[in-house]
Amino acid sequence: MMKRMLLVMLFAVNAFAQRNPADYTRVLLPVHRSVSASYGGWTVQWHFRNEGKSAADVFPLAWMCGLPLPGPGVSIIGKPALPPERTMLCHAGDVIPSPLVPPSVPIVSDRPGAFLYVETAAIDQVTIGGSLNWVTFGSPKAAAPAQLRAVPEGEFLRGTRSILSVPKVSGSRYALRIYALPETAQGARVTVRVYDIRSARQTAEETLLSTTTLTLDPPTGAVAPCFGGCDLPAAGYLPATAQLFDFIGGGETSLRIEIEPDSDALRWWAVLSSTSVTNDVGIFTP
Repeated sequence: MMKRMLLVMLFAVNAFAQRNPADYTRVLLPVHRSVSASYGGWTVQWHFRNEGKSAADVFPLAWMCGLPLPGPGVSIIGKPALPPERTMLCHAGDVIPSPLVPPSVPIVSDRPGAFLYVETAAIDQVTIGGSLNWVTFGSPKAAAPAQLRAVPEGEFLRGTRSILSVPKVSGSRYALRIYALPETAQGARVTVRVYDIRSARQTAEETLLSTTTLTLDPPTGAVAPCFGGCDLPAAGYLPATAQLFDFIGGGETSLRIEIEPDSDALRWWAVLSSTSVTNDVGIFTP
């Protein structure tokens, strides 16, 4: 019995050692899980495809298919997570036919956004795409989904950048989310300025509508409990974040959203979402 336990422990250690974060590239998923509200909810779905002829590894991913697990927890997909020339899908339940669903990102956090780790040697053959939409409970028609893009850490920005040509539409709701590589974000602050760029047609100058300064919060959250153990190394799965809601007033025009960090060392990305009165979602990035 003791020999068997030692073999199991040795296998677990070897599996854990297979994934070295230094061999992977962090990729931001700006929204990583669905969120319910009192009268509806945001639904998000990411798909993962390996276009290459050899396997590629991505973590953390977990299956949500087949029979329910006997107790709390998720089933982590081991290395290599993505077989060649395949989009990862499975049946959502144990009864066939059932919907095909992709793996989930098993990160529990009260803020949107999580890092996936994609094997650097195979990153050019991995395709990741997502969609986000608002669903109103009891409504027969869902709003049109917005397309989400996964952002490799090499595309994170430095210095002041802008999100251009954002339509300001009466009745729409706006949310700005700023993400940062946590090792660059300790105590960092960003200033967000909103300009009316349509006014420049008459005055040759943009009109400043608002200024807000935000402090980036450190990552909070963890990997969900794992059924049968986690084949995951100790790594940072969450970005530092700041969020700004309902900061754009009524009226209709075209906007420039300027984001200015207080430090050139900060590596950041931002996503602005707009939700219309019919709950259609628009996504804007720098």
